[in-house]
Amino acid sequence: MHTFIAGDNTIIHYRHIAYIILFNYPLVKVKIQQFGLDKKDIEIIRMLAKDCRSSYRGIALALEVTTTTIKLRVQKLIANNIIEKFVTNVNPALFRGNVVCILIVRCRDPNDIAQQLSLFGDLSVQVDCLGGVSAFHIIISDDNKTKKEKRNGKRMEQEMEKKIDSFVRDLRDAQVRNVFINNLVPSRITLNETDIRIMKCLVQEPRMNITNIAKAISYSEKTIQRRLDRMKAHHLFEFTLVPNPCAIRGYIYFGMVISLDKDWYQHIIEYIYLELEQFFLRPPPVTQQEVIILNMYTDNFFDIEKILKKVESLEGVKMVEVFHAIRIKHSQSWLTRELDERLGNKSNTGSILAKIRH
Repeated sequence: MHTFIAGDNTIIHYRHIAYIILFNYPLVKVKIQQFGLDKKDIEIIRMLAKDCRSSYRGIALALEVTTTTIKLRVQKLIANNIIEKFVTNVNPALFRGNVVCILIVRCRDPNDIAQQLSLFGDLSVQVDCLGGVSAFHIIISDDNKTKKEKRNGKRMEQEMEKKIDSFVRDLRDAQVRNVFINNLVPSRITLNETDIRIMKCLVQEPRMNITNIAKAISYSEKTIQRRLDRMKAHHLFEFTLVPNPCAIRGYIYFGMVISLDKDWYQHIIEYIYLELEQFFLRPPPVTQQEVIILNMYTDNFFDIEKILKKVESLEGVKMVEVFHAIRIKHSQSWLTRELDERLGNKSNTGSILAKIRH
């Protein structure tokens, strides 16, 4: 056992457990991660973050190793909580989402802020960061607007911004650092019941194969593949993962939120891919054109400042916020609710999925 003092904090190490004594706070017990990452692990994470439905064989061919090696490495990444879970993100504009709001807040209790925000919209992601800062990703809808009002896009956007500003000012015990607002473009694709059922399967099990989806919803594999390809072509899905930032040892995981003039979106996104793709832990979502969210990594802390300066210098960029994540909470309760409402009482997908798992 050994002990050292860092400012007001005392950290006692004993048998790979860190007991952190914080000034005026209770004893905190933290298990120390012993699993180190190498370059192949990072490449596997990047490929699964880009498409978590990628087959082990496909990843193995890309990295020139055996399928068994990839399978074992992925199992270790999951067992060591480096990959917390695989997720299927769905474009909120398909449902009632009008606006995505990203709120950067300094606070003592981020969970209390999350509760307050849940009264305003659907909280999909909460990222707790170094320095008592948290980032919240909120999906906001306005179901009370008439079709005529919704056609008047500019006026609706201004009213929504006022509504967000009013709510943010009323937040208790929070110092708001930045607010990023992205107005979603309504989706023109029409989904049928089969599409919704496929979607529900993939939200529950992102890596579920076509055969099991077909069994779950009683359609042919050809139909499932055709409908899935159609939805993917319209960028309705993002198959990705949620990493555990604290477990990515040897690398620095950081995020960047970029507010921009949407007329410059294509120019800026092309530059980002050309100059910064090597730092992507996962590619930015393609459904937002006023805000770009980057999930990045590096093994050199000073790269972060260089990247920030490059992005800030781009024409069309309004504002950039960098944060160092320590914890990511991803919620899809809003999506499950929307899918269930679309299906009504007609879906027995959940019970069938349980049978397939067993």
